[in-house]
Amino acid sequence: MKKLLICIACLMAAAIIIPSVMFLFQEPSVPSGTGYVPCAIMVDGDLYYADLPVKWETGISVEAERLNGRITSSVHGSQWPTEDGQCNFMIGDDAAYAKVNRELLVRNYGKWTIFTPVTWDINE
Repeated sequence: MKKLLICIACLMAAAIIIPSVMFLFQEPSVPSGTGYVPCAIMVDGDLYYADLPVKWETGISVEAERLNGRITSSVHGSQWPTEDGQCNFMIGDDAAYAKVNRELLVRNYGKWTIFTPVTWDINE
């Protein structure tokens, strides 16, 4: 009886934990045909995104020599960027980015956030 209760408790814990961790390994849900476009930036021909709500952080410091470029233009938030250095969100005078491993660290209005590579077909 004790083994049965332990087994049931383990199954219940797994039923709670596994779904809550699986989101870490899934692509963001971009509703097809709804016009939803996450905050995005194009760098070296590749798109990077930050899903909403974007969490901009202060207290992050990146040396000037680590910055790879600046965000130079933006398009409407319902559109994907089509040129290098272009984003689809409001930008400040200090808008810049630094590649860190596969991700992009983006500074805007003195705050930072991480953008990850878009790995799905944006035309679907």
